[in-house]
Amino acid sequence: MVPDVVDNAAALTLEASETESEDKNSARPPIQRQDVSTERKLLVIPPSEPALNGYRCFLAVSDRVMEDRGDFFLQPHRTSVVWGGQRALFVFEHHSAGFGLYYDVQAEELVAPNSGGGAFPTSTLVLNNRIFIPVPTNIEAAFIPKDAERKRLMVKCDLLFIY
Repeated sequence: MVPDVVDNAAALTLEASETESEDKNSARPPIQRQDVSTERKLLVIPPSEPALNGYRCFLAVSDRVMEDRGDFFLQPHRTSVVWGGQRALFVFEHHSAGFGLYYDVQAEELVAPNSGGGAFPTSTLVLNNRIFIPVPTNIEAAFIPKDAERKRLMVKCDLLFIY
């Protein structure tokens, strides 16, 4: 879908490592490709291709979240993900640290055999008509359908105000 993204991210990572020791989980702007559109709800990078910042799976946020909260993802933000049972909770913290956004995803099956999570490098992908959030490799299998399988996810999203 977006062939230059992986190469550009690798070049930026190399450039950053040569100039400074930046925290890989610090607030970062999204990867924007406003000239690309897709109707897909999941983007997967095959094992034969290099991963994008360690990710191979990207989940589109719902249309409603894109309409109501899409502007949030245009700003630099930090990414944390926690999971347990049938849920994965994505928490995006605005670079100002004054507010954030949570995206709660509930699957029909277990997301992972064990609960876990933590801070992850931000790799939000903003296309012309979709916003994709990165899915950590620990839980990507829960989101990638097998042959002829359909995944049904229930989502909740809201702003978080940090006091």
